[in-house]
Amino acid sequence: MSSARSENELSDADLEELARQRVYAERVAHANARREQELAAGIAQAEDADELSARLLLLSALEGAVAESISRTKELLAGRMTVGDLKRPRIAGAVAGSVTYANGSISASVADMPALVAWVERNYTTELELVTAVRPAFLTAILTASKEAGEPCAPDGTLDVPGVSVRRGSPRIVARPDKARAAELWLEARANPLRLITAQERP
Repeated sequence: MSSARSENELSDADLEELARQRVYAERVAHANARREQELAAGIAQAEDADELSARLLLLSALEGAVAESISRTKELLAGRMTVGDLKRPRIAGAVAGSVTYANGSISASVADMPALVAWVERNYTTELELVTAVRPAFLTAILTASKEAGEPCAPDGTLDVPGVSVRRGSPRIVARPDKARAAELWLEARANPLRLITAQERP
């Protein structure tokens, strides 16, 4: 028989000591995580653009693999759980969160607008209204011409088209891992773990 006692069998002093130990363990874990973040920040500050670009490609390769793994894991769980089930898995001896097989949300949308309009016309004529709109094909042509001109523009080149706005998005960093090297990049990222740069680090 095990000599370990359940928490129901512990004295108040024992429970208080356990609580102190847990608080201490949480503080140590927090301090270690903070040191890890500070170390990652120092490493990131020392990296040049080429090194940071390599880091981004490896992280992007990991992101794709992790996203695929998450999707596959959810598929497997759906075959092992029933709707409404709740799991609270323990990691390193403590509850790490919860996993729920939740009911799907209910949504409604119009799948066939002409059929709906015809039905309303027959049954609720007072709920119809006449709407004047630009033909979708011509609207697309206006927007395409405006993007090419960098300002509101008609397909024939006429400028200053009212009601159209052209905006340029902010510059952004784009990472595209070489798909032919996806497996190699995945193994490289696993063999040489990257210290993660979190939102707390600023360039």
